[in-house]
Amino acid sequence: MDNNNETIRKELIKLLQKDITLVCEELLSEDELIFMICARVKQLLEEDRDLLMSYLYRLDVPASRINAAMRMTNQVPLDQSLGLLIYYRQLERIRTKRKYEVGPPLEGFEF
Repeated sequence: MDNNNETIRKELIKLLQKDITLVCEELLSEDELIFMICARVKQLLEEDRDLLMSYLYRLDVPASRINAAMRMTNQVPLDQSLGLLIYYRQLERIRTKRKYEVGPPLEGFEF
């Protein structure tokens, strides 16, 4: 297993625990993680759809993609479509954060 992928999955799990209150105690494979996200989305669809929409909004998932997922429910179940949107959005957030990560300040430029 690639150490970088493991690190990314650890970061992803932390974000998901915070952002969609995903309950996850261990490092999961990508497939297991996607399954857990979809299960959480399914639970929210059944119990609190407004909270799910709030999570999607806070995660900055584009409304156009959410609407497309809602239109395609005859092809892919909604919980799976939205779960994948969440998964890939969170990955995008991690990659962007890493891309623009700033190292320690140069000597003499500390605040």
